[in-house]
Amino acid sequence: YNIYSQSISVFDIDTSSFPIMKAKFYAIDNNGKQILNLTVSDFEVEENAVIRTINNVSCTIPESPKSISSVLVIDGSGSMAGNGLAIAKSAANVWINTIPLDISECAITSFNSMNYLHQDFTTNKEKLLNALDNLASERGTNYDAALLKPPSGGLIIAKNGKYKRIIVFLTDGATNSDAS
Repeated sequence: YNIYSQSISVFDIDTSSFPIMKAKFYAIDNNGKQILNLTVSDFEVEENAVIRTINNVSCTIPESPKSISSVLVIDGSGSMAGNGLAIAKSAANVWINTIPLDISECAITSFNSMNYLHQDFTTNKEKLLNALDNLASERGTNYDAALLKPPSGGLIIAKNGKYKRIIVFLTDGATNSDAS
């Protein structure tokens, strides 16, 4: 389960007109949604214990999410045993819990020296999370199997996507085959 809290990320700090400074930010509420109604009074900037004046805060309306058909292609080779597979599963879990499944779809494949379809395209989060839980690691690594070879190479599965097709490739390193 994901538990969200409020968060703010400040980035692209522009010092080119010093002492006037600019920055971009994302403010996220406890439901993982962007906060758009912030004003100057919601912020306080301090420099060396001196409160600085904030001249302006503006929040642009984000674009609506686009429908996508994503295929999570996860390395299940022996080198992923333990922490590697745990990290890949964690990243895939974040993807599944973040993608707008009301307008998008997702599939999960894995690979080692062969490839496996764990969940074909679905909008059902529980099916995706259950498929993710069942991943294991064994054997070698073959990127051709991961992406190109039947029956479950990521590119083969992606062909059946309804929307813009995206492949998310989660691996720990180089192939040990003669794949090109």
